[in-house]
Amino acid sequence: MNQKLDGYHLKWIALMTMFIDHMGVIILLPLFGSNSMIYVISRLIGRLAFPLFAFMLVEAMTYSRNKEKYVQRLAFMALLIGIGMTGLLWANVNVFAGNIFVDLSLAAITIYMLDHRKIWIRILAFIPLVYIALLQQNSLVLSQQLFFFNAIRADYGIYGFTLILSFYLAKKINLHYERKRLLVNASSGYETMFIQQRSNLISGLALIAINTLWYVLFLLQPTQAQLQFMGAQSYAILTMFFLFAYTGKKGKSPRYFQLFTYLYYPLHFVVIYLIYEIIILFL
Repeated sequence: MNQKLDGYHLKWIALMTMFIDHMGVIILLPLFGSNSMIYVISRLIGRLAFPLFAFMLVEAMTYSRNKEKYVQRLAFMALLIGIGMTGLLWANVNVFAGNIFVDLSLAAITIYMLDHRKIWIRILAFIPLVYIALLQQNSLVLSQQLFFFNAIRADYGIYGFTLILSFYLAKKINLHYERKRLLVNASSGYETMFIQQRSNLISGLALIAINTLWYVLFLLQPTQAQLQFMGAQSYAILTMFFLFAYTGKKGKSPRYFQLFTYLYYPLHFVVIYLIYEIIILFL
């Protein structure tokens, strides 16, 4: 497997595929309709974004020097985006099925708790999953009762949570075998490359397993509301080619880029809406 992509590259691929996905929802859908080829292609490309964000979250929670601060940043963004979504609802703008930063922050909290030294904190790691499941199972009732419901629910629900945890488990398995062999810092270049290739392979298999499982559930219960998106989401399996090319290195990460990745989510919606409004003016 030819490894050429570092963390910096994967983040840019995730950001760009997310942009294409949301451009499809906000611009292409109203202009061309849901059956148009250009709209369908944009949504399928967008299926690659979340698995990449999920994978990079696990990498960050594995190697970050300050995991608490990383979790706090995600939680703050979940709160900030949630407030923004609620504000947009007052303006009759509702294109969000959920808050993606709720997915990321709850998964990060779970990983943090699972890795904690204290057993009682590890036991509490199931709480975020219960929260996601309760909101997902009662989505119809809660959406009618809570005006801000979408702002506090996980966008990808249990599927997104299990995908992130599968990447976490894949990382743990590889680290276990790594400790039984040579430490990365003490190994040769070939040994380090082999370890990373194995890690990429295990992560790719985890991606395939979770998406296959959820697609089978979709086939068994095609009318289940929570499973209806899995037909298109199954294309997320194609993300494995990017994972196989991952070098395991962080890549460029200047402070301004880290800030940019957080600001990108709200700002890219603003850009897409401006593009849409400009197009409408000329039609």
